[in-house]
Order: sequence, then C-alpha cells, then structure tokens
Amino acid sequence: LIFLLTGLVIGCLSVYGLRLSTLEYLYNRTCKKSLVNFANILHGVYELYDSLYIRLTPISSVTIGTSIDELFIETWENTYNYSNYYSICAPLTCRYTYVDRNNTTYMLTTFLGLYGE
Repeated sequence: LIFLLTGLVIGCLSVYGLRLSTLEYLYNRTCKKSLVNFANILHGVYELYDSLYIRLTPISSVTIGTSIDELFIETWENTYNYSNYYSICAPLTCRYTYVDRNNTTYMLTTFLGLYGE
C-alpha cells in the first residue's frame, strides 16, 4: 500500500527531512484516514485535528523547523504586575558590603596618579 503524504520531505538525515516538512497532511481528511487505516495509531484522534485552530496557517507555508524554532508558541502574552512582584519579593532589609583592602600596588599607583597630575 503506497499513499502520498503531502508536505513530507525525506532527506539524508531524518532530522533534516523533518525540519523541512510541513504538517499539512494532518489537516487533510483523506490523508488522515489513510494514515489511520495504514498504521492504526491515530484512531479516534483525527477528528480532533479538524477542530483545531492554530496560527500555523496556511499549513503548507510553515515548516516543522520554523515551528520548532518558535518553540511551538502560537501567541506570547506578557502581563506585568509590579505591585504584586514587590509585595512578594521585596526584602525586609538590604545590606551591601564592599571589602577593599588598600594594598601596596593600589597605594603606589594612586600616589603616582596624583603626582602625575
């Protein structure tokens, strides 16, 4: 049994082929049914793909490599609440110590620097 998987690329290494492939065959109802009949691994799951709406459309133009590079994140929303951050993370006291010992080299270079002006 031979069937065509649209968007699947075969390369010298499977990783290269996977990164250049697209997921458009998962959005093709005929292809999904062929996969289910052939491998019987997606049984009962292929209806789920019909209801998915993701920003990776049109599917044929987005490669799996691009999706991996974008970490499969569809949208990224940042919300900041600084008052909560400072109320939770603020320390009761803040202490900073700086230990500096005036060694001979420091004193000599400082003296020469002042003398040179």
